[in-house]
Amino acid sequence: MKKVPLTQSVFLSMIIVFCSCTKQPEPVDRLRTAGYIIGKEFCYTDATKDCYLIDLTFYPNTPQIGDTLLFNSIVYTNVIKSELPDSTARANLVPIVIEYNDILPKKYSEGCEIQNSISYSLKDQSVVATNKP
Repeated sequence: MKKVPLTQSVFLSMIIVFCSCTKQPEPVDRLRTAGYIIGKEFCYTDATKDCYLIDLTFYPNTPQIGDTLLFNSIVYTNVIKSELPDSTARANLVPIVIEYNDILPKKYSEGCEIQNSISYSLKDQSVVATNKP
């Protein structure tokens, strides 16, 4: 039986693995960060339309993309608000990783339907996907 050199075997194995990959690369237009859900707005009769308040301090050295907010007597320094597409990530103080396309300017939620609604003037982030870190 003919012996195949080790480098040739490794090279052949790498070619096979490389050719068998079918997973498409992630789109590069999405950004990713992580944070904690600290609360939510109360603005609409359909609660799934309300924005969640997300503190983006899960990872150290996260860029400052949010605003400062005093919420429940605690000062948060990097907070954004967003509607979350995934209902499993809506519990308070649950760490989540979020993928987003852009950050919208600071604003209050518009068209609130609830009397004495609670809305915050924060940057709004259009979240594409959520998952756990």
